[in-house]
Order: sequence, then structure tokens, then C-alpha cells
Amino acid sequence: MYEDNGTAVRIAAMPGTETLDFNNCVFRGNGVNVENAAGYAVDLSQIVTVEN
Repeated sequence: MYEDNGTAVRIAAMPGTETLDFNNCVFRGNGVNVENAAGYAVDLSQIVTVEN
């Protein structure tokens, strides 16, 4: 669970070419759930967001 962060996940650089998968990860109360400045392949289609 990523909870009550300014930015929950910050991706600045990643090696490889696989897609970073957040399947069933729970995000609650974050200012930004995923900041992807690196433009890395990220799948957020199956995240769970919970309202406070």
C-alpha cells in the first residue's frame, strides 16, 4: 500500500525494457501516485485507488 505520500512512486531511471506493473497495488491519499519522468513503460490499469 502506498499511502499519504507527496509522491508515492518516483521513476527517474530504470534499466531494461519490461513494463513496470502495479497490478493490485493500493494507492490512498497521495498527492501523485506515480511520477514517471523517465518515460518508462508503466501499467497502471489494475491499480486500486481508495478515497480517504
